[in-house]
Amino acid sequence: MNKLVLFLLGKKGHEVLKATIAAGNKDMVRLVVVGVDDNVQKDFFNEISSLCKEHFIEFCLRGDDSKIMRSAEGSIAIAAGWRWLIGYEFIQIIVFHDSLLPKYRGFNPLVTALLNRDPETGVTAIIANKEFDCGDVIDSKKIKLNYPVRIEEAINQIAVFNIQQSILKKIIRNGLLVGVPQDEAVASYSVWRDEEDYRIDWKCSAEFIAHFIKCLSFPYKGASAVCDGMLIRILEAEVEPDISIENRDVGKVIFVLGGQPVVICGAGLLRIDVAVDGEGESVLPFKKFRTRLK
Repeated sequence: MNKLVLFLLGKKGHEVLKATIAAGNKDMVRLVVVGVDDNVQKDFFNEISSLCKEHFIEFCLRGDDSKIMRSAEGSIAIAAGWRWLIGYEFIQIIVFHDSLLPKYRGFNPLVTALLNRDPETGVTAIIANKEFDCGDVIDSKKIKLNYPVRIEEAINQIAVFNIQQSILKKIIRNGLLVGVPQDEAVASYSVWRDEEDYRIDWKCSAEFIAHFIKCLSFPYKGASAVCDGMLIRILEAEVEPDISIENRDVGKVIFVLGGQPVVICGAGLLRIDVAVDGEGESVLPFKKFRTRLK
């Protein structure tokens, strides 16, 4: 029977490990490679490593090349929640991708799907090749998206799929897996995001900005703005009824309701309910009424 090396990150990686153990297949796991992601508030490193310790499964950090290379020989790799290339010689690499491939190949596909208000999304298991998320499809699962929805809710829906157990059964039964080629005619890509992509554009409508904030909420760091030269994270916000403003200067605070600033947007008004600084401390109420967010 082929042994497994699991590359795990985040909630999805944690669920894959849990599913493997629950199915009674932990003895198939030769090594768990755990990632650390500073771009999110919670990367589940502690949960994954603790579960490995509890069940006496060997694990290491990403970048421990000697240990990973020794474990790669004769093994199948499975990557869940993983955001880095796997440059080791496995007999096969299986990747769980957070979209219904071939749609949204690449980075942050779930965030992109939510921002685009897609009616559905899912997870696809593919056999990795040298091309970018272009491998043959082994299995996929679909979920419906009911808006408004937070990114954490969508992650939780995807993470609980039993796709890992179905993959393990196929490996036990068949060894190396065989998939179905993707349809290149309908392929699309989702590009990587950095700090600039978290910044709120106040020229957008209040409705879109409220949606944007939900799409980048926990476990991500949160949508950002600059307030008096300081980067802040806006974690909770709601749309307020619009009014007629003759000089519609977006980003300016126009009202304060119970300590919550109301900001002028391209269309509509947005009430900020929760906003924090880089240390996670609340910045509300703002120190002065005449505040412009950029």
